[in-house]
Amino acid sequence: MPEDIKYLVLSEVVYQNIRESIIDCKYKSGQRLLLKKIADEMKVSITPVREAFKKLEKDGLIRIVPNNGAIVIVFTLRDVVELYDIRRQLECLAVELLTDTINKKILDELVEICDKSDSCLKKGNLNLYVIYNNEFHQLLVKSAQNQRLIKLYNEISRQLSILARKTANFPGKPKKSVAEHREIIKAMAQKLSLIHI
Repeated sequence: MPEDIKYLVLSEVVYQNIRESIIDCKYKSGQRLLLKKIADEMKVSITPVREAFKKLEKDGLIRIVPNNGAIVIVFTLRDVVELYDIRRQLECLAVELLTDTINKKILDELVEICDKSDSCLKKGNLNLYVIYNNEFHQLLVKSAQNQRLIKLYNEISRQLSILARKTANFPGKPKKSVAEHREIIKAMAQKLSLIHI
């Protein structure tokens, strides 16, 4: 395998590992990430870590400090409000576009995700709930079949992924979220008279 391809593949693995560590709060907001330390921990050279840092900065998950590694992004209350405001508007647009192309298969998939989310909450598995919650939103937006909308939504989602695990711990928030998801499904189904939910 050519050396440049090898580093691209390796940097993707390193990127995914660091990203998961940020989302899982193993790397905390404001924590300094050192190139050499992470390279040593992952048993790789500095090059793929540097490439991963560039991608994570583009995602808005870290801020690179020249000659000094990187810092995990710290969200202010204003940042959180802005991100959720933008997500809400993008999802409203997705639902509006989706009413033109909605079908029983998509609605059934959304219902199934809600059922899985409920099951996770009953078992107290918040980590799996967060995955299904994200899956619901992604399917909703993807099904709208608007590539620019999907791209914008994915950019916001990368930053919101850090907050998702934290907000899942708010008392009553996950249950309320699943109820809202079911209302969205019900509204789309009733509008099109496709199925009774």
